Amino acid sequence: MAGGNQTYSGATTLNALPYFGLSIGSAGVLDGPADQCLETVVSHKGATYRKVILRDGYVAGMVFGGDTTKCGLIYNLMRNRIPVREWKNALVSDSFGLLSLPPELWQDRVTEPSECVDFEWETA
Repeated sequence: MAGGNQTYSGATTLNALPYFGLSIGSAGVLDGPADQCLETVVSHKGATYRKVILRDGYVAGMVFGGDTTKCGLIYNLMRNRIPVREWKNALVSDSFGLLSLPPELWQDRVTEPSECVDFEWETA
């Protein structure tokens, strides 16, 4: 469009909104033709529904209902094309979080401060 020769690789967004008092979060592919070889991992407990769609071991989409607090983490796994085949069932568990991921995915991003800083508190 701007005169260059670039391939558009596509994009997706994370949509998270309350509908009639129920929080819903979704992104990516929700279903597709049988020839796409999509795999689905689902958890449904009470008012919480979690569905993660995989293609070739990578997150291709998701729908969360009720508790959408993990949507951002799943979305980033999808956006960054992190292979999840080895621990796909953890994606929909109640306890899934940053520390559920293999350490090599988060360890270099979580560091200790290089030096301790002492603060002096003033009291009135």
